[in-house]
This record gives sequence, structure tokens and C-alpha cells, in this order.
Amino acid sequence: MLSKIFKRASQLAPLQPGRLRRASVTVNGTRLRRFAHGGNAAYRSLEELLGESIPAQRYRSMDPMTLVKDLVPTSGAYRTLDIGCGNAKTRSAFKGLNDDLVWQGIEIAETYNISDIADLPDGVQIYDGVNIPFEEGHFDLCFSGQVFEHVRHPEDLLDEVRRVLKPGRHFVGSLSGGEPYHWHSLFNFTALGWKTVLEDHGFKLRALYSGIDALTLLLHHWSENRKDMGTYFRDPILIDALAQEKVSGAEAIRQENALKLAFAGHLVFDAERI
Repeated sequence: MLSKIFKRASQLAPLQPGRLRRASVTVNGTRLRRFAHGGNAAYRSLEELLGESIPAQRYRSMDPMTLVKDLVPTSGAYRTLDIGCGNAKTRSAFKGLNDDLVWQGIEIAETYNISDIADLPDGVQIYDGVNIPFEEGHFDLCFSGQVFEHVRHPEDLLDEVRRVLKPGRHFVGSLSGGEPYHWHSLFNFTALGWKTVLEDHGFKLRALYSGIDALTLLLHHWSENRKDMGTYFRDPILIDALAQEKVSGAEAIRQENALKLAFAGHLVFDAERI
């Protein structure tokens, strides 16, 4: 039951002079169920426009490192780049996949993720936010986790990602879809928007998934202490509402996955350099 997933949210009533009233509301599962029928022509159009990039399998939500694990070989020379790596948080996860893997990270000087850029984590370089300081075709995989919504010139940076990737290799990551403002964020991307930009800059979008849904993400940002929504997105409201619907057959699964992308808070992608 959704009542077990999401208990209460604070909603401010209309202001009255000298008075602020707070009312509690409960998410109604019947109301959420209407999102699952696929009757909106815009969502049917989105399904057609996204084409083969919509996953054929039913899933709950996707984490970009799950996609990475399917791409990185367990042995042999392999070079990876984390774009907007912060404090090198993905390095151990990548190195755990392949002992021979070389991890590199780049970050801007103005980042809030590194406390002292004069003492950078191993493998991390500072760059200008566009020009990646490596030669053409240097990497086997590029990764970017929730970065492109902060990038001032995202299309220029995509050109650079393509340049430093070997042909046929993958650019994998996540970025904001329907996410409220956070930490100098500049942009949100729709599923179709991100596919369009990738394809305009020399990538083929192999797969596009929803991470956390936009409603849960909005409430997570709204929460004063971030604990009201449970341990980091443990209870995704719209995703779990869809999971309760009876879905059978390939077309119904595609419709559900397209709907998840329409209401995605985070978009998770696997793109191939062509």
C-alpha cells in the first residue's frame, strides 16, 4: 500500500494575516494509478520517439554503476574517466571491477565537492569545465554521475567526451530530469532532450532508464532534514505505484518504461560513441 510507502507530507495552506497553518496530506493510491494506463497521447509519442533506447525489461529504478558493471571487463587494460568526479567517490567501485583498470577523474576548480584543490585525491585533475586534458581516443569508458545539470556548456563538453572516447566505447551516467534546483544546478533534461543532444554530438543512445521519480525527488529536496523520505530514496512513490499495476507483454512493459522516463527525477543512460 502506498500509505506504507509514503506516510505524510507537509502542505502549506493559504496564508492568512499573522497566521501560518500546516495541513497533512496522504498520497492516494487510486489517484496515482491513473498514471499507468498510457492513455495520454504525449506519452505514446515519447515511446515512439525514444525507440529502441527504451529498455525491453521491467525494472524498478536504475543506478548507473549497474550499467558500468556490465561493460567493464574483469581483467585486462582498461581506462575510465569520471567527469565531475568530486572527491573520487567512484574510484574504489571502478577499481573493484578490474585490478588492471586505470581510473582518472576531472573536476572544476570551483567545485564544492573537494575541500582543498591544492591537495587533490589520487587520479583527479582540475579542468576548465569544457576542455578535457587527455588525448583523443584515450578512454574505454567515460562516466558522469549527476553532473551535466551543473555544466554551463553541456554540448561543448559532450564534444570533448566523444573526442577522448575510443570509437564504439561507452559514455554512461546519470543527470537531472525533473529535479528541483540544487547546488548551482543550471539545467534539467527531458528524456527526449537528452537523447537529442547525445545524437547531435556523435553518440547513439543505447538505453535510457529512470532513476528516482520526480515526485519523490521533489519531496526529498523539500524535506528540511532529508530524513522524511527515508534512507536516500528508499521509497520511490510513483515507481512503486507503477509496480503495483498488472503489466504483461512486451508492449505494456515499453509503455510503463516510457512513462517512468516522462516522470523521471534522474535519467540514467548508456550511450555509444559512433
